[in-house]
Amino acid sequence: MKKILGASVGSCVHVAGIISFLNIAAKLGYNTKYAGSAVSVENLLKAINDFLEHSDPESEYFSEMFNYFVNYLKAYNNVNELVVVSFFA
Repeated sequence: MKKILGASVGSCVHVAGIISFLNIAAKLGYNTKYAGSAVSVENLLKAINDFLEHSDPESEYFSEMFNYFVNYLKAYNNVNELVVVSFFA
């Protein structure tokens, strides 16, 4: 089963769109989890790691992608929501 983890990062508390998207995805058969609003980068990494540990990844590429993301963040001295968003842009 494919998985989707949603969260509002940094100071963002706009959650209606994320919740709506996750609800639609769940109705389509995806395993979804909402990590919260105004989630710090540290807590986002914990949520991703927890999601990885407590779910059965669809493929081995999820772990590889997560490790790439963590290394991407380590390349910055000051990680904030703009750095996280730039990874997904």
